[in-house]
Amino acid sequence: SQNEQPTAADPVYLTDDKGVAQVNLPGLGGRRFQISTFHMNYSGWISTWDLNNGEVIPAQHEIRLAPGVRIGGTVLDPTGAPLRDVAVRVNRFWSGGERIDRSNQRLNISTVTNRTGSDGRWSVSHVPENMLERIALHFAHPDYAETNKSVADDCLPMLRSGTFTVTLTKGMNLFGY
Repeated sequence: SQNEQPTAADPVYLTDDKGVAQVNLPGLGGRRFQISTFHMNYSGWISTWDLNNGEVIPAQHEIRLAPGVRIGGTVLDPTGAPLRDVAVRVNRFWSGGERIDRSNQRLNISTVTNRTGSDGRWSVSHVPENMLERIALHFAHPDYAETNKSVADDCLPMLRSGTFTVTLTKGMNLFGY
């Protein structure tokens, strides 16, 4: 993204079979140039150059992605039956007193939404090992109240083994403006 927040107009580049992507640099009107990298089974990475601070975008830039950790679980309805087509979103959160990493080269948890299958199961494999305690899980289904879970140390073994279970309650989400 050339700006602070990505937009629908931000280009997407895919790597070739050698892992190389040719990126067309934007015009000089932007303040920042950012590359956000995502691939299933690998931790995300962000590379940023702040042109206002005199940083120069290099002609070549190499990113080596580290393996991600597979986590998962099952979503159930109030009767204990598996729920199909629940949107499960994994994202990063910052806890009180934690320093926010604003360095120009850093690990990233790409916010990804998966859907449960007919067995209610879901999994992701792109979370960096050192950020497992800093993820939040969001569960959404049109017939049930949305549910958020912050990951705590006691549930990490269940997430790693795929036995983490969430039960959604019947309800609806109301939004006022």
